[in-house]
Amino acid sequence: MKKRIISLALVLITVLSSFSVVCTAAASVTGDTNGDGNVNSLDAAWILQYDASLREEIQNGDVNIDGAVDSLDAAQVLKYDAKLLESFPLAPTEDSSDEESSPEESSPEESSPEESEAPPAEDEHAFRTSHYDGEYVAIFVDGTTLRVSGVLEYEGVDAVWIRMHNEDDTVLDDKYIDVPPHGKFYAGFDLSGINDRVSVSLYHHTSGDINSWSYINRGRYYISCEDGAYYLEQSPVLAHNTQLLDEYIDPSEGFYFLLSPQMRIVSDRLSKREQSDYEKMHTLFKWVTENIYYDLDFYSGATESTNLSPEDVYLNRYAVCQGYANLLCALLQAQGIPCIVTEVYGQFPMDVAGAEMNTANHVVVEAYLEEEDRWVIMDPTWSSANRYSDGTFTAGYNLSRYFDITVEELSVCHKIITRKAPWFWYF
Repeated sequence: MKKRIISLALVLITVLSSFSVVCTAAASVTGDTNGDGNVNSLDAAWILQYDASLREEIQNGDVNIDGAVDSLDAAQVLKYDAKLLESFPLAPTEDSSDEESSPEESSPEESSPEESEAPPAEDEHAFRTSHYDGEYVAIFVDGTTLRVSGVLEYEGVDAVWIRMHNEDDTVLDDKYIDVPPHGKFYAGFDLSGINDRVSVSLYHHTSGDINSWSYINRGRYYISCEDGAYYLEQSPVLAHNTQLLDEYIDPSEGFYFLLSPQMRIVSDRLSKREQSDYEKMHTLFKWVTENIYYDLDFYSGATESTNLSPEDVYLNRYAVCQGYANLLCALLQAQGIPCIVTEVYGQFPMDVAGAEMNTANHVVVEAYLEEEDRWVIMDPTWSSANRYSDGTFTAGYNLSRYFDITVEELSVCHKIITRKAPWFWYF
């Protein structure tokens, strides 16, 4: 593909050599590399000249936002000029996904961060959402005190809102916490006198937003009281998921994608600064969640097809969950990291009825971390707040909330159906 585009470059450069494009000001539109206010084949020619080292500098050429200006960008510009692409992914805008109404004018009681954090122990009194220290939520029942703490890595997050509800969904208590630059937060809730089942939900606020709150994690965490003792409820699919995850899968089976040279080049470019496989996993996961957009048109039935292959997802930048997973797996496998697609039934929160479901409606990704001899579970789709609809790309604030999640967090909203699944269409 790249050779064909470079050949096209030579034709374009020859044909366009008679044109003189004068730039009076720096280009300010993505794809407008020559500064004439338009995005067309002239700009593609400039990109190809730059990629062939025939031009020393270029602006606004990285239209596919992969950190480089090359023939892949030229292909995007040519598609745009031929009206096969309506727009390019642009800079992030306000995230409207998973929105929740903001705290009322009388703000909830603020809670100052403390050094103490919920321990990561996995028992009926403690829960942690992720093994990744850069972003997680930890919940700990300490006698009659419910302690909630965590870390959020996204630099735009400036506040956390934690609410405790009863079974009628009445808010019993809530805490509004300013998140400092290091991203850590802490809050404590008094459970004394509460004899009913309660739940906890968490939301984050991003700087610049007005009355806009988004879920940190989609599920709720439930606390029950029995004989005066409080404990965290386990998901009805926890035992099922644990059993399936304990089953051995040979890491050598995690290379079932046929990788194109394009995917290898892209993967190398995106992960070249990372040393360990774990760092590569996180970097590639973040890139997919930040640069791929969820196809609402296909999800709603407005269109009959969407992007599925890693190459199509990468070039067109929108897909549903299978496309997210296929692209992430291809990028990981290009780094020699075994990776599989796992079918799940997704429901938030998971309940007894959901636990009986045996048909998949979603997929997640597992990548093998050799140095720790374990599979790292990640859901790039649910970590991405980007949306694509009617030709418009709307970027959201994307956290690592579903990177390297624990089996407990997986079980809050996912029931595993099949590990190492073949290609299918899921949302």
